[in-house]
Amino acid sequence: MEAGTRTQAATVQAATGGDAVKIETTGFSVKATPAPVGVPTAVLNRVLTAGDNEGTIDYGHDPVRGAKSYEVQTSIDPVSSSSWTYKTTAPRSSGMLTGFTSGSKIWVKVRAIGSAGPGPWSDPATKTVP
Repeated sequence: MEAGTRTQAATVQAATGGDAVKIETTGFSVKATPAPVGVPTAVLNRVLTAGDNEGTIDYGHDPVRGAKSYEVQTSIDPVSSSSWTYKTTAPRSSGMLTGFTSGSKIWVKVRAIGSAGPGPWSDPATKTVP
């Protein structure tokens, strides 16, 4: 929006007292009311790759709208309901996981955490540690 248009919009806003019906009669449109994001959706498109160093795995996935962070859990093979352990909470949708035994098969699942709480866990993905 150019400076002149911003000034006009501010004048219309002040003259109408923010009344949406009055604003629309001037030819300006009304901003949509922000809606809460809610609980984040599931993490999608996870990718696990061999890390640059022995005992590491790099991970990545699509960012989730409204996510403030991502919780990562790992499990050794074979997976059971009690084998999952907390690994990290990360601010971005990619990172490096460390501390694994080279040659072991590791499973990884991730969930987005937003202001309304955690979303569902992703499907697990697996990688043999370099």
